[in-house]
Amino acid sequence: MLTTVKRQSRRALSLGALEEQYFSGGIEAARAAFERMVDKGNNWAVIKPEKGTSSRRTDLSENAGISYLNYSPPAFWQPPYAVLRATLDSTPQKNYVSHAGEEIVVPIKGKVHFHVFWSPGGKRPDEKHFKEIGFGSVLRLNPEVPHHAWGVGQQAEAWLLIRHASNTETAVSRDFDVNPSTRTKYHKPTRILKAEDLRKMPGRYALMAWGLAAKIKSYRERADLTIKRVAEACGVDHANISRLENGDINISLEMLLRIATYLRVDIGEFFTTQPWDGYIEDLKPSQFPARLSPCHFTAPSPRHLLHATSLCIPQGATENVPYLTRKESEIQIEDMVSCIVMSGRLIAKFGDAEEILGPGAVMHLRSRQTTTIEALNDSVLLQTIYSRATSCPCLKPKKSAH
Repeated sequence: MLTTVKRQSRRALSLGALEEQYFSGGIEAARAAFERMVDKGNNWAVIKPEKGTSSRRTDLSENAGISYLNYSPPAFWQPPYAVLRATLDSTPQKNYVSHAGEEIVVPIKGKVHFHVFWSPGGKRPDEKHFKEIGFGSVLRLNPEVPHHAWGVGQQAEAWLLIRHASNTETAVSRDFDVNPSTRTKYHKPTRILKAEDLRKMPGRYALMAWGLAAKIKSYRERADLTIKRVAEACGVDHANISRLENGDINISLEMLLRIATYLRVDIGEFFTTQPWDGYIEDLKPSQFPARLSPCHFTAPSPRHLLHATSLCIPQGATENVPYLTRKESEIQIEDMVSCIVMSGRLIAKFGDAEEILGPGAVMHLRSRQTTTIEALNDSVLLQTIYSRATSCPCLKPKKSAH
């Protein structure tokens, strides 16, 4: 049977034949047959600059002034984060958006301006502006804090690495040609937030900026529970659950704890770390004095799962990817690693296969796949490791975003 399946073309292999592989040879045989049918279906994938696909953020309104190209890991890897190339309009934004998860912003063209509406504690929230960032800088943003961005004086472009709170890439981006009515029904975009609304209603800022509303909604949906079911179990009006998830209610703490306990949301974790909005660090040193730059991009929160570092490789040098900053046993790579070529040209070797990577190319690895890269000239990579390790490989931030 194995020989027969090997002779079938890619189009001819049916689910029934794959099933027979499983019956006759076990899970390893079925996996091998499946991976033979998928382009680069082993543990690596390369997306060249011109191969990005137009996409929309399902948690962002269509008039937000930002368009996206998707360079995420292959869908069948079930990636827990998205790699997007964003083009930002130059129109300054007055309002804000908020979404749970993590976000790393890496400008590649022009300069990007961010404003946030936030309070570090001890005073009421107000509009704050980050330092304008351009190529050579990296911003780790707390996306729960109401924020927005635009290009300075002209369109700007930036890489975005986004982990949604639900840990699914599809919760963040979707094919550009998705039916608008279907997308509105099943993936309602995040409502635009106005400063006056955040000031006027007590509790609204806490629900949005502390991530309470987003986390409760995420946990409810992941548990496949309807708003009505949660309301009945907690003894509250279902309209209050809906308003809670939309940040439109000054809910009592007793009711909030009742809902959080039912959904197993730890409300107390929101008070365990110092409030933060964003941190900026350098992507690379001014020269190439060593094979590796010790730049790391992190946040003061211990809960982040995207660990980013820059690899600065001089011409003619080789390096192994992923680069691990500590002993491999201390950094438990759960799923995958993504590398974006920021500058230079490299040869990446995947066993017997080779790929030439230039600026804008994205390389994805999984299952502890190790790849050797050789720099054809001075090159800079942004490497992001997705890991749930309790021992974080990142260093502390050096610069605030203000």
